[in-house]
This record gives sequence, structure tokens and C-alpha cells, in this order.
Amino acid sequence: MDPQTNTGTCTRIKCPSCKPKVCCSPGHKHYVLNTKNMMGVCVRHTDDCTPVCVPVGSDDPNVKKVCTKGCNRLLKVLKDKNAKTEDGMYNMIVCTADKQVSCEPVGQGATGGQRLGDSRTVQAGAKNSCQTKATFKAKALCTFSSGDWNLGATCISNIIEGIKHPQCNGKDQKTVATIAENLKKSCRKTELKDDVYCSRLGISF
Repeated sequence: MDPQTNTGTCTRIKCPSCKPKVCCSPGHKHYVLNTKNMMGVCVRHTDDCTPVCVPVGSDDPNVKKVCTKGCNRLLKVLKDKNAKTEDGMYNMIVCTADKQVSCEPVGQGATGGQRLGDSRTVQAGAKNSCQTKATFKAKALCTFSSGDWNLGATCISNIIEGIKHPQCNGKDQKTVATIAENLKKSCRKTELKDDVYCSRLGISF
């Protein structure tokens, strides 16, 4: 499923791969496709942060709406503010971010409510209730280099975690092997305490 192009697979029955979020494997985001039971599909995290919002194209205030997204992001971490070079001043960290926004319907309004469209009303001053859930987890901490930064967060994270197909922008197996050898010298797996470096994502994600 690709939210950037709004494309997916064609099936005889509706969403045969849909499942609860708890059934997703590590390293996967969960795109909600059914707002009634919150079922959706599990997709590998990539560098793409495009959200999936359902129902698609609906502005009906009386219908529940859910938007979900998840991706890997690279952030700079200050190492030495007095350093004269970028690699001396910073480390870089791969953060995996997941976010879900769920908005309940406002319901049918009473007489005298504010009219929305041709046939629906909502009570004057009525507000729908929205809940936001987000998690930000550190995956890999590396010495900064512009070359490694350009590899992207997903490539770096997957190599450090030992994923068989690390998604390194179509690079061939030999090139990936060389990249992996170099990254393992400059990066390490993160610990729970490193999650704090990803908290800055919460401001803008």
C-alpha cells in the first residue's frame, strides 16, 4: 500500500489482510482502513511519512474519521557545541515515529443548529472529540556524516538491526554490503534511554 499514490492491491473481498495494530510485526506501521473496528494493514516503516485518512474524501461531521501514519526520520543530536566541523558537533539518530488521530462524529444537531451543507445540522457550538496517540522510538545512533545522512533513516536503521532487505534506494547487494560494513563502525543500536532524543519529533510530526 502506497499512501503517496493512494494505491494498493486489488482483491475479491474487502481488505483480506486487515488486522488489529497489535498483530503488526516490529518495524511495521499500521494504517487504519476501517473506522468501526480500527482494523487495517501492516506496512514496513520507510522514510515516507504520508498519512492515510479514512473515510477517503469525507467531510461529513457525523462520521468517525481516523488518520494514521508512521515513518523513520533522521535527527541531529548535539555532541560538542564548540566543535568546528559538523561531524564533530553532531551525532545523528534514527527515530521511528507512529501517530494516530481519531475523531468521533459530532452527531445530529438539534433544531436551530448551524447548517452544514444541504441536509445535515450540528448543534450550535458542538465539538467533536479527537484523540491523538503517538510514539517515538530511537533505532540507531551514529557519528554524523553527510554521506551516511543521505542514505536515509530506513536504510541505516535496517542495516544496524540486521534486516535482510534494508531498503537502501535500489543500491545493489555489493554496495549495500560495503555500506553496512562502514555503518557498523560508526553506528550502534540504541538503548531505551536514547528515546529522549526523538522527543523533538513530537512538536512537528
